Amino acid sequence: MRNTRKRVWKRFSYRECDAMKEYLEQMAEKGWYLKKLGAWMVFEQGIPGKLRYAVHVFVKGSEYDRKPEEDTEELIACCEAAGWKFVCNYGKFCVFCTNDDSAVELETDEEIRFSVIQKEESKKIWFYFLCFAFFFVITLRQIFLDSNLLFDNETVLEAGVLFLMFLNGSIDLFEGKRWAFKIKKHLQMGESVHYSRYPLWLRSIDHICFWICILYFIVQALWYDNAIGFIGFFTWFGITFIVISVINRLQPSRENHQLFVWSSIFWGPLLYVVLSFALQSAGTISKNEEVLPGSFPLAISDLSDETVKEEVLYGEYHSGWFGSKLYCALGKEDDVYAALHYEVIESRFSWVLDHQWKKEYDESVYEETEEQIWGAERAVKRKTYGADMYLLRYPDCILVFQFDGEITPQVIENTREKLKIN
Repeated sequence: MRNTRKRVWKRFSYRECDAMKEYLEQMAEKGWYLKKLGAWMVFEQGIPGKLRYAVHVFVKGSEYDRKPEEDTEELIACCEAAGWKFVCNYGKFCVFCTNDDSAVELETDEEIRFSVIQKEESKKIWFYFLCFAFFFVITLRQIFLDSNLLFDNETVLEAGVLFLMFLNGSIDLFEGKRWAFKIKKHLQMGESVHYSRYPLWLRSIDHICFWICILYFIVQALWYDNAIGFIGFFTWFGITFIVISVINRLQPSRENHQLFVWSSIFWGPLLYVVLSFALQSAGTISKNEEVLPGSFPLAISDLSDETVKEEVLYGEYHSGWFGSKLYCALGKEDDVYAALHYEVIESRFSWVLDHQWKKEYDESVYEETEEQIWGAERAVKRKTYGADMYLLRYPDCILVFQFDGEITPQVIENTREKLKIN
């Protein structure tokens, strides 16, 4: 049996209502007539013919409308009295058609029409812009507050994607302001206004940014062995697809749809957390942790002739595009205090080292010392509960060093040799 229906993935914004009207008329000439709006445009096949469409952006409509509400019913009655047949509605879109050439156009006041469209477009653009701006600033703040995150490629990549989306939102915002100014100018001059498609370059940028965002989740899941993120993303994607499909099929009332959407803001993340916890508890997911490769480069035995049994009290290693950070605390057996503590921050970027130095250096507790002894560009030290702690700046690294033994030239030489500090 021949399929007389087809679904078309084609999205139109409110400012593209005239372009949508022309598209529907072109489809009618091919014998395809619109029956339903939603995630997909649903067309039904018939005899090709000429049909006039009107795509109305209804001021009293709501983004949660999936079927005619009371206000919409009143609009439909008025339009049918004027010779227009109601086709469907979705959000603030109300679609009508007629084969009566004498039927008057539904849009008569261009000022009101523009006011409604501009308001809805501005709300959408500002919402996405502020969302991405907020998350980008928060992520950037975390990176510069937590000295380890700067060397975490996953976090840096996340900040890069958020910056890209923020930049895309800024472009949309600027172009929206330019478009509104252009339309106002036409209206002031008494010229007709055509609400056409977004410029091709803008649509291309939006599509590229969207797919980069999708690619980021996939890369994050596979590259960094983040199984929770991978499962979580596709769980969210699958649930979202099912929910949208169910809503479009059931067509709930405005109130029920609104209640469902806002409640999902709470139960959606809760479901993700519960799922992640369940998978972790079942032992099906292993978290990717940063570990120090091999043995620690510098040990107590390298700096002292005393034979002691060493214990690693704490060790951490981070490596990323902006450099690396090694942290190690070694102690003697049955001693809770570190006999040797050092931290090496390496980067080819001077601004990274400058930032790390500012985080480590406090002029109220540190005092200058002889940098010539250490061969450093700058050397400072401070008193601790045990031995002095040195903060040393080299051309391509920063060294934080503390040793409870005597700091002799040989100790300094061995330290620099083992840690490969030139």
